[in-house]
Amino acid sequence: MERNDSLLISASYFWYNSLNAFIFGHGPMIITLADVYMLIGLRTTGSMQPYEYLSAGYKRLAKIADYTGWANYILNHVEDGSSVSEREYVAFLNMWLEKFIFCGSSCGPTYNYKLMVEHLALGKDIPLGKYLLGAAYHLMYQVAAQLLKNEPVQTINGPWWLIQLWLNLYMHKSVRPDLRDMSFPSSNFDEEYRGKEGRTRQCMNYGEATSAITIDFDVGHFFKKLYRGFDVVVLTWLPYKEDDELIFPFKFRFESGCSDEIAAAIFNTFIKPYVLLAEFCHGRGKMVKGSSTPGNPLTYEFYNPSFMARQFGIGQLPPACSLRTS
Repeated sequence: MERNDSLLISASYFWYNSLNAFIFGHGPMIITLADVYMLIGLRTTGSMQPYEYLSAGYKRLAKIADYTGWANYILNHVEDGSSVSEREYVAFLNMWLEKFIFCGSSCGPTYNYKLMVEHLALGKDIPLGKYLLGAAYHLMYQVAAQLLKNEPVQTINGPWWLIQLWLNLYMHKSVRPDLRDMSFPSSNFDEEYRGKEGRTRQCMNYGEATSAITIDFDVGHFFKKLYRGFDVVVLTWLPYKEDDELIFPFKFRFESGCSDEIAAAIFNTFIKPYVLLAEFCHGRGKMVKGSSTPGNPLTYEFYNPSFMARQFGIGQLPPACSLRTS
């Protein structure tokens, strides 16, 4: 998926840091844990551990100095054998988190998420969706902070792709009404193959469908659309339908709701407010003035789902006024 800078830049002007929400013309909207779960399938249940992932980990991998890019990183961890070794698996997960999930600040390999990678390799229950959403909120905070100061937005790293997937999902009707018509590269895709058959397949979930969408407008057009709000044809508060073919085969569906204990636990994570960790990884960082904690200080973002209940299919009531007249 190519980054749509026009869409991301125009949406950033509507970000409100106090609520971690977009204030569009048709009303406020947020990226919820339900969106993370339904688009990507990452786990949202489980507790976050604030200080656990500040340590460097225990598995021994090749030294960072041994390679200059991801290609050399892969070559340094490939082993001979028919099966994938534990070391290869940990090395792959490290690249997956750093390069593709959290989109770290370094252009080359790091071990910032190494301990989290080791826990994932062991099969531990990590609410990776919560960590991802916290990183996305913090990315928008940094962009909005520069815009408020009327400063040019510098290169800020973070999971921009999640924000673009979310925007594509809620704006897809402006360019393509039916997500089931989208296609996705097949598993046997070959760039050297010139034929058309076998290169793509039908999208199987919302994440694949939204990643294939291209909304090709300029910044001004996007800004006007978001400022005025979506019209009735485009606007949707809950895009996940029970009869749709794009839902992951998971334990929760919006139409069936809390049908069992597992589904109830998942839905509870969607609608419950949280304090999300944003910068929690191991790595070299600056010492906070007056702090005794070395390395990168912890950063938090707030998740406020009660402000956008209609995005969960629940009736939305206006907030009660705190000032009353006698």
